[in-house]
Amino acid sequence: MDDLPPSVRETLAARGLDVIGLVPRDENVVEYDAQGKPFFDLPADSPARRALDQTWKVLETFH
Repeated sequence: MDDLPPSVRETLAARGLDVIGLVPRDENVVEYDAQGKPFFDLPADSPARRALDQTWKVLETFH
């Protein structure tokens, strides 16, 4: 959450929202988007894929 701009952190706090994950900039996403490939096909070692996998694990705890 420290990576977020102060204005975003303030807005989240004011609305009582928690951040469950952040997806870092990943050149793989740019390439996949340009090629029309789904993000779920990103390589397992891709920073964005790792972040999405971790966020998904957090979401699974809510069901």
